[in-house]
Amino acid sequence: KWQIHSSFRDHWPMMHMSRGGPTVWLNPDDSDEIDVKDNDWVEMFCENGIEVVRAVVSHQVPRNMAITYHQVERHVNVPFSPLAKKNKLTDLRGGNNNATTRILMNPHTMIGGYAQFSYYINYWGTSPSERDHGVIIRKMPLGVENKPIYQESELDKLPTA
Repeated sequence: KWQIHSSFRDHWPMMHMSRGGPTVWLNPDDSDEIDVKDNDWVEMFCENGIEVVRAVVSHQVPRNMAITYHQVERHVNVPFSPLAKKNKLTDLRGGNNNATTRILMNPHTMIGGYAQFSYYINYWGTSPSERDHGVIIRKMPLGVENKPIYQESELDKLPTA
């Protein structure tokens, strides 16, 4: 089942086409090394940011590779990140699928003074080129009762490990 990117994600058929939140696809051998099972919450992070997603363990993914597709925005079904709390970040929610990427400007769109002023949703400036990058993936430490923390009123229960 693939991810959905639609303005109708509260529509019954659309909600039953995916796991209902952000995912990362992992190889079974890689997931065993970090003690992650299918549907566990994991934190993907690098120097650019943190992304909190559910693991999809599949033999279709080559070893030493993680695949995250363009998916729902981060404000939908994304818990708080213990790693963000540990690093004293101002935004404790796990980021979206762009959180770990860095945007490299596309030089073709910088010609003629046009691109700096072209606007479309999510970007101000030149068209980006977001591609492969390295991340570290760890099983996300969960709060009390072994559950992720979604509400700000429960932030004191968020582990800092």
